Amino acid sequence: MRERVVVVAAVITPVEFAADSSAPISKNMPVLLSQRLEGKHLAGYWEFPGGQVEVGESEQAALCRELQEELGIRVHSPSPWCSLTHHYSEKTVILKLYRVSGYSGVPMGVEGQAIDWVPWKEVGGRKMPPADAVLLKLFGVSPYYLCSIEPLDHHVAPIGLDIVGRRMVSVAGEKSTRWPWLIQYPAIDFVNHTLVDRHRSQIRHLQSMGHACLYQGLPSEASALGTQGVHLCAESLLTLHE
Repeated sequence: MRERVVVVAAVITPVEFAADSSAPISKNMPVLLSQRLEGKHLAGYWEFPGGQVEVGESEQAALCRELQEELGIRVHSPSPWCSLTHHYSEKTVILKLYRVSGYSGVPMGVEGQAIDWVPWKEVGGRKMPPADAVLLKLFGVSPYYLCSIEPLDHHVAPIGLDIVGRRMVSVAGEKSTRWPWLIQYPAIDFVNHTLVDRHRSQIRHLQSMGHACLYQGLPSEASALGTQGVHLCAESLLTLHE
């Protein structure tokens, strides 16, 4: 049986940049990466600083201890962000990631490891452990998700379109939040070409506001509408081979 360990790590941003821990990280925001030392598992890889939670230790206590030992900083109020379980050949890692924007001291490689402030948009270009690399795929997704469950009235197309349009723009509009939304767009009737054109135009409008759209239907329909992705029902998902 694989060994199971809980690891805490931190996405650290400079203290001089006031950061809302619930907001997406801007593409030019520097984040701190640490390079694993020779002789360690995955030596030479860049990672978010942190370490293993000891028996009887809370996650936040472990994070504060690890960042004090590795970087020489005292952390103030780390915020839980996301987590995942990753299976390596020799062990299973439960990775808990925190946002850290408040701390005392100047970060340095206390253990002799290299550290680097890297713009967020360039983090994915570094050689990172598989678990960290998986997390990077999630960070581009907005924390705000809008799922329209109102079916469109395909017999009265303008009314159906306007209901969804008003709902989405009012909820995801600029006055509602400073951050982009991930919007699940409902299925439409592709037989009605006029309706398809109207929805395609509305999706472009939502995208121009900075939002990302998923389409609840077939991948080919999502592509025709120009959405960034597709939301598949279980029945459709099970028919796919790739």
